[in-house]
Amino acid sequence: MLEITETELTEVIALAEALRKSSENYSKSPKKSYKERFLDEDLMSPEFKDLTDKENTLSDYLRGLSIGALQDLLAIMYLGRDKDYNKRDSARTIMKKQRAYFDNQIGPNQIAIITTLMEKRPLDDYLKVGVEILRIHV
Repeated sequence: MLEITETELTEVIALAEALRKSSENYSKSPKKSYKERFLDEDLMSPEFKDLTDKENTLSDYLRGLSIGALQDLLAIMYLGRDKDYNKRDSARTIMKKQRAYFDNQIGPNQIAIITTLMEKRPLDDYLKVGVEILRIHV
């Protein structure tokens, strides 16, 4: 049914959760003026470094996945975000419809898929809901 393994899915969820928490931590750090936020001091803050490290780690991991695994992730993420599916369909049918739709919209474009996934800050939450809908145990 899926091209992404449960191990890969579990790792992506864990990395996405770490990124979301780092992002939340960075947004709680003392706010400076708009101009000051873009000075070198802010870019060197521990919170910003941690956020950048977490973004790079997730992005690097995603780049190592097969295109099929990335397409599965995209379909699961949007399923979890939108929760738009026929509740009478089997998990296999739900995933098949999701994949067909997003494969048609984006296709096997690694950069577009990774960019889309990286833009979703509650990515871990969306994936958790998606796997729950599909009854995947991770």
